[in-house]
Amino acid sequence: SAKAQQFGWGLVSFLGRVNYAYDSRFLFSLSARYDGSSRFDPSARWGLFPAMSAGWVLSKEKFLRNVDWLSSLKLRASYGITGDQEIGDFQYLSYWTPSRYDGNAGLRPGTFGNPELTWQRNRMLNVGVDFELFRGRLGGSLEFFKGNRTKLLAQAVLPATSGFPSYTTNAGEIENKGVEFSILGTPVLNSRFSWTVNFNISFIKDKILSLYSDNEQLSTYKDLSPTHILKVGYPVGTFIGYQYLGVDQQTGMPSWGNEIVPLGKATPDYFGGLTNDLRFGSWDLSIATQFSVGNKVMNLIRTTYQTLGNSPGGWDANNILYQVFANNATIVNNRWMKPGDRSDIPRASMIFANFNQQSSQFLENASFFRIRTINLGYTIRPKKQGKFNSLRLYGQIQNPWVFTKYYGFDPEVSSNGGSKPETAGVDYAAYPQARTFTFGLNFNF
Repeated sequence: SAKAQQFGWGLVSFLGRVNYAYDSRFLFSLSARYDGSSRFDPSARWGLFPAMSAGWVLSKEKFLRNVDWLSSLKLRASYGITGDQEIGDFQYLSYWTPSRYDGNAGLRPGTFGNPELTWQRNRMLNVGVDFELFRGRLGGSLEFFKGNRTKLLAQAVLPATSGFPSYTTNAGEIENKGVEFSILGTPVLNSRFSWTVNFNISFIKDKILSLYSDNEQLSTYKDLSPTHILKVGYPVGTFIGYQYLGVDQQTGMPSWGNEIVPLGKATPDYFGGLTNDLRFGSWDLSIATQFSVGNKVMNLIRTTYQTLGNSPGGWDANNILYQVFANNATIVNNRWMKPGDRSDIPRASMIFANFNQQSSQFLENASFFRIRTINLGYTIRPKKQGKFNSLRLYGQIQNPWVFTKYYGFDPEVSSNGGSKPETAGVDYAAYPQARTFTFGLNFNF
């Protein structure tokens, strides 16, 4: 019997690099990759991706050598291009596939190939400074970066008459730029007690510069209304919908704007973390935290548990109301109940759907501060060497607390698992991050 033919893809790469240092003060590096991918047509499957960097160690210069409090100071800059070929196999080919029509076997077009497909190119510029002060007691870095993703591997929408919804092409450009700052310090250091602090923060902005098809509306779920838009001048992951105008204080009825507009973004304005490591004698304690500010989440599951009694099924032949789709959350206790009430939750109604799934009604500020881990340990060291070097007993809590105004379970999760940045930030009953308790011991022989 003949063996089934197997298909796959391959990547061939050639890499070269040259490093040069002069007097330990001036550092240079030049590298290049030459990659070929079987996912592209033979005429366009090879790409050259160079990179270069330079550094200047200022602390070794004569005018800074006698500065006692300055341990190290370095300026650096780099520029490079990388390639992306993450698409399906054989998308540059148009081929036929078996099919049936009116009971008869035959062939039909299986794909709409694009032989002009080639590498997506990602350009990145970094300029930064690294410093170390007071013999290593304080150090950190400050960096500016700017990246452009060009020739994006994207899906271009086709006319319905083609028989295909879309095909893969190289089109569009996205710009990312920002500033990152990190600092590591040891405020206290002696034989009995030490305290180390590590803080980092990043400010990032991304913007779509060009697209194959502007103003493309995207749905996180195919059976629901569009939740995002790809629009030139806006970030990737921009929400769209009708602007929620609030609740009338006299009638309790909600209102919305007349047009679908951009509503916000899933990416934060800035984010970072703070970690404290403390040691006192044989005890050690580590507390790691994380924060995010400016990102929004579409709490889409609220359209299920905040229906306010609405029964979309109506009544049956015996004038009995069909069962309401789902039970409501306690948040509906804060709804409008009488004239003069101030609330952003409308009145209860079995007849009127006082909510709009495609609106900012359920778009929430998902900024948060999270205590990521707490680790407490005690180390036992024998007085006489030979049996073992040390024994550490420890307990750890992961994800003990999160402080946020977000009403859902977890402001950091996304129902698509973060795999699609263009439709990020949607919570449709996504499972939250677990709180985990761990106890253990480490032997060092």
